[in-house]
Amino acid sequence: MSANDAESVLAYVERKGERYRVTWVRGGRSAVSFESLDDILRAAAARVNAETSRRRKPVTIAHRPPLAAI
Repeated sequence: MSANDAESVLAYVERKGERYRVTWVRGGRSAVSFESLDDILRAAAARVNAETSRRRKPVTIAHRPPLAAI
């Protein structure tokens, strides 16, 4: 995915006084408040890791022949 692609946007961050308000664009449109940018980056990394872990191929299940074939 290109860095200029709108799909690459993970969140919108806005500073509100001493805190940061984050609206997650990918993975649900929820808004959360954080105390520091480091906290935001940790949460973003966790979201990206969760997305990539779900994008794997499914685990194949061992196949057994039908009983009639035995």
